[in-house]
Amino acid sequence: LDAADALAERALEVLMHLPRTGPVEDVEVEALEAIAAAAYRRDTPDAKEAVAARVLALADRTGSDAARALGLFLNWDEIDETDDLDKISDEQARSLAERTSDRYALVTTRYMIASRALLVGALDECYAEIHRAIAAAGATDPDERPRHVPLVLVPVVAAVVAAVRGEAEEARVHTRRRAPAWLSERSEVDPTAQVALAFNRALIEALLGSPEGVLDELAAVDLTDTCGFISQQVATCEVLAGWARASHGDPAGVQLAFEGMAQIDDGTE
Repeated sequence: LDAADALAERALEVLMHLPRTGPVEDVEVEALEAIAAAAYRRDTPDAKEAVAARVLALADRTGSDAARALGLFLNWDEIDETDDLDKISDEQARSLAERTSDRYALVTTRYMIASRALLVGALDECYAEIHRAIAAAGATDPDERPRHVPLVLVPVVAAVVAAVRGEAEEARVHTRRRAPAWLSERSEVDPTAQVALAFNRALIEALLGSPEGVLDELAAVDLTDTCGFISQQVATCEVLAGWARASHGDPAGVQLAFEGMAQIDDGTE
């Protein structure tokens, strides 16, 4: 992590002396993402907040819409922790999405709008916004990795909203093809990525009402208590597996599901 920070800081130092161009801003936001990712992995007090403030300060100084979108997203954690979604506004994301032409900013802000819409049950709006995010990424082929994949989990939300709407084929395309394509580079260096992808596939199978699908997906990976798409990912997998086993008449599945749910209830998300 220290080496990652040093390299990212060096990149930002070099970029400071270059004219503001699209390629410069692309590399700049990648360096900022690296610093943010290191802060998240360290999980030290106030580290994430400090990085978010730094990113927004850079956006104010340079006028970079990509940096501003990243800064907004880094302050988006509260949507996972609040008990009242009415307190979480996507107004700034909407404002930026409407005025910017920056691809990175469009993907990030459209994702934020879509994710809040999903949580409040506005499924049509979520569906429209997440497809705008996919289009903005420039990789409409589900097997194609965008040139730059932002931190946001666009294929995950796309799969969930499709599943909730009952569109099984589309949901499975997002979770079995688009998500692995978008996370292909991360999968090369992060052993938790495959677990996270399996969790997403199992979740979609549960939403589609397929206990067999859930058990098949979870049987294919070695679940360990590692970071992934959500902090209580392993416990959530236990809930899904418990539901699937209980659906087949296994009473132990009920107990497994309740044990996993208790861990989730004790978490912050």
